[in-house]
Parts: sequence; C-alpha cells; structure tokens
Amino acid sequence: MSRRGRQRRSGPRLPLQFGPSPVEMPVVRPDTDPAKPKRCFGTIPTVTCVAAPYMRPDVEATFRKTMFKNAQDLTGCAIGATDGVVGEVEDLYFDDQQWTVRYLVVVTGAWLNARKVLIHPRSLGPADWSRRLLPAEITMQQVRGAPDIDTNKPVSRQHETLFLSHYRHPRYWQSAAVPTITANPSVQTLDPQLGWSQEQFARAVNAQDQGREGSEQHLRSSHAVLNYAVRAEDADIGHVQGLLFAEEDWAIRYLVVRTGHWWHGRQILLAVQWIRSVSWLDSCFTVDLSRETLRDAPLYDPHVPLSRAKEIELFKYFGRTGYWHPG
Repeated sequence: MSRRGRQRRSGPRLPLQFGPSPVEMPVVRPDTDPAKPKRCFGTIPTVTCVAAPYMRPDVEATFRKTMFKNAQDLTGCAIGATDGVVGEVEDLYFDDQQWTVRYLVVVTGAWLNARKVLIHPRSLGPADWSRRLLPAEITMQQVRGAPDIDTNKPVSRQHETLFLSHYRHPRYWQSAAVPTITANPSVQTLDPQLGWSQEQFARAVNAQDQGREGSEQHLRSSHAVLNYAVRAEDADIGHVQGLLFAEEDWAIRYLVVRTGHWWHGRQILLAVQWIRSVSWLDSCFTVDLSRETLRDAPLYDPHVPLSRAKEIELFKYFGRTGYWHPG
C-alpha cells in the first residue's frame, strides 16, 4: 500500500448535540471515485452519549417558550381556507369564565356578500405573521354553509351548537359524560360503556343546555372591552388597551393596561387571575392590588416579545404564583 493511501482522511468537524455539552466527531465522506477500491482507514471514534437530565413538569413549564399576541393584532388578518381566502378577522369572542378565545369573527369577501361568520381556533394552523395570514383546515364550501352571525346580538348557546355541529367541533361547555352531538344526530354514536338509550341521551343534553341557556351569556367581544376602566382596591388605575393571549392554546393571560396621569400613562400587564370582579354594566375591571403596589410594577413594552423571564419577574414582584405552575 502506498504511503499516500495510508494518509488519514480528514473532513470538516461538525458539532453533534448528545447532551448538555456538544461532542465533536469527524464526518466521514465516502470516496466518490467508483474506480478506486472502497477501503476503511483508521478507527471508529467513540462517542459517549449523555442522557438529558430529567426535568420535572413544573420546572419544564417554567422554561417553556410561549408566544403571545395582542387580540388587536389579529384585526385585518386574512383567513386562508384550503381552496381560497375566506375574508378578514374583525373581532374575537372570548369566554369570560375560562378567559379563552372561542371564536374569530370574520368578514367574508365579495364572494359571500361580506357575510360575517365564526371561525374556531381549532381550525387554524400556524400563523404566517409576515403575511398576516391565518391558514385554516376548512373549505370555502364549509364557510358558505355555516350559520350566519349577528354581531349586534349576544351569541346564544343554540347558535354555538349549530356552528360547532357544522364544523364537527366538540362543545367546550359540555360535560365529559355527555357525548358530543354531530351534524347528523340520527347517526350519533353513543358510548357503549354509558349504556344510554337515545331518549336518555336527549334528556341529558337538553337538561345541560337548559341550564346553560338560563344563565348569563359568557361570550365577550375583545373590541368591546377596550377602554374598560381598571380599578385597584383603593383607586382607579387606568384603562384596558389590549388582551394578550398565548398562541399555543388561545388562553388570555393578561390585560394590557395604560395607567392614568398618576403614573405618566405607562403600560403594565395584569394577569387575568388577579381580577377580583367585573362589572359588564359599568365597563369596569377590579383587581386585588393596591395602586401604590402598581407604582413600581415592571413596565410593558409592546415592541418587545414577552418572555417567560419577564413573566417570572412580573409574578415575583407581586408575590404571586405563575399560572404555569400546576395546581
């Protein structure tokens, strides 16, 4: 064997992440000349793989990256169906009990005479914020056949049921013991473990819906709560300037509040779990904090993404437990 053939072949060294610290190993590239015999030279490097340390779920949640968006950022975003553009987002409807975005109010284009329809967040894929586009796993024909929405009236539970049945989405207010109604009740499949007859199933669903219909409506417009007054335990704070929700689950986490002249009109974040009461009639939120405590609270910059480190700083300042901790 020639001396040249015994020379060690070397190549670029690329880091491979096997554990907390990167481990380097040479990249072996095969000889591309088919005329040369294929031989293996040198020894195979030994790489020690270090398993990642176990991280408790509560600790993992602390460092999990969450992307937040202001509800106002969705206004004007296009909804893209699988076969065309449906229209543009006009408003968001959220559940004031769970503080979760339930529907997007979309104004359709001329193709549907600018009708207003509801789009469920479950239908949406990852947003393309550079193009202000929200892709949806729905068709234009599905939107055409969806129930109309009158934004000047409260959304009834009956209308929600029709809408969710049309798109075959589960009813979020429904007990786990009651099966979800599909668009065609005649082909409803009941859980055999329940052992319910069709009559028993109908009675259970009707009783559940009657209880909900008799209660106060809990869907609110994100636009309607803008400029709501925010009060502390002892004085006025300012007004609502926005709602921050998490992209991963559409849960509203914070009120964006602009303080009054008492603090130079700055912006702060208040977690929704700190809201002690809401007066929808008086358009006012009351939080369980004092105005003096808020004077030195961390400021919010809407131009800087809200990181988990900033959230931890905020909750630590107020001496509260973060929502990301279990229990």
